[in-house]
Amino acid sequence: MPRWRTRAKRLIVGAALLAALVAAALAGYAAVAEARFYRRHPPPGRLVDVGGGRRLHIHCTGAGAPAVVFESALGGSSVDWYAVQPNVASFTTACAYDRAGAGWSDAAPLPRDPLRTAEDLHVALGAAGIAAPYVVVGHSYGGGYVARVFAGRYRGETAGMVLVDAVGPETLDQIPSLEQYWQKTARDCRWDRWRAIFAVFRLRGDSMTYVPPDVRPITDGFFHSRKLQDDSCGEIQAMIGPGRDQVRAAGSFDALPLVVVTAGKTDSLDPDAWQRWQQAQRQLVALSRRSTQVVAANSTHHIQFIQPDVIATAVRQVVTAAREGPK
Repeated sequence: MPRWRTRAKRLIVGAALLAALVAAALAGYAAVAEARFYRRHPPPGRLVDVGGGRRLHIHCTGAGAPAVVFESALGGSSVDWYAVQPNVASFTTACAYDRAGAGWSDAAPLPRDPLRTAEDLHVALGAAGIAAPYVVVGHSYGGGYVARVFAGRYRGETAGMVLVDAVGPETLDQIPSLEQYWQKTARDCRWDRWRAIFAVFRLRGDSMTYVPPDVRPITDGFFHSRKLQDDSCGEIQAMIGPGRDQVRAAGSFDALPLVVVTAGKTDSLDPDAWQRWQQAQRQLVALSRRSTQVVAANSTHHIQFIQPDVIATAVRQVVTAAREGPK
């Protein structure tokens, strides 16, 4: 064999070995960093058994009925409600929890559609001893998909809803560019798992910049985890797939107390898409005959971080209506 071929072969083998060593080092670093993060930040609530060897984290404070349950957006966690929960806990039971794969909860098999998530939540509430009925407060995907499916699946146990700048099937119907974005994200998100395995997000310094600095180290730690990337990808794929049919099957909610909280500003949509977003929000108001809409004038999409008092006031309104009974 010519010398140049021998040298080329050695270079290729050496490069492959170096790449394997670098990949192993990065994967080891990511695993160690993730384990260290969870040691430094133990869950504030309880890990309850939901079957299949899985546990979900649920953190309840306050007392009274109906209990309020907070449902987060894609990629979110129970920490998202840190500024809202104490206010709500002053007048009733307030429970923030982490969906499978998010926050302190264990991962779960895919697919992760809204119906499976709603069933998980129902089991977790029972395991935690939180009695029905429930007021479900959902932000973005957590409102437009999960909260509505939960209310449809457990209608007799749902006392009301607060939908916080919720994204539902009608939102994607109204804004084709948004649907195209999520379709592309659903195709590409499988690579996010590998990025998390090899610490790409950590090394790039990726951060959930919309989260206030005092809790961002925790939310960033969740974001960097492989389990969250897996679960979020499954939820995104369900959002543009079977989740739409599940939400539509839930239907409307007669006279269920409902408040739709809508952001007053946008930081990502063009003027036409923004108008369509507002139209989709008005469609959510039509889900109940006992509903109102509140605009958080100073907020963009993550209202719970910018104007938490607006959400707490909306929750109090629904809790009061639920205590008064049917009208």
